[in-house]
Amino acid sequence: MREGSQSTFVFSLPLLFTLLSINTLISEPHGTLSTVLSMLPPTAPVVMMTRLVIGGVPFWHVAVAIVLLVLSDLFLIRAVAKIFKSQYLLSGSAASINAFFKLLFQRQASS
Repeated sequence: MREGSQSTFVFSLPLLFTLLSINTLISEPHGTLSTVLSMLPPTAPVVMMTRLVIGGVPFWHVAVAIVLLVLSDLFLIRAVAKIFKSQYLLSGSAASINAFFKLLFQRQASS
């Protein structure tokens, strides 16, 4: 159970960073930090919604954020499917970031 909570913390760090920087995002919605964070997939939903509420966001910023979110979702779905296909979850071994990347980049044996 401890491995799961450690993995969850790693994936929740971008959201924590976003919440800690919300003051800067509100005071400078068109600044460099706000623009970059609104394009990065882990922080884009929160930051782009904040910028859209404040107003004045160019359409292409929204379009780029949506395209990057869709592409990252497709990549992550393929990565998770590959891990499930290798039956990693059924093996009973502890989850780790190193094991995740090893399974992600290993070639599947054709059967």
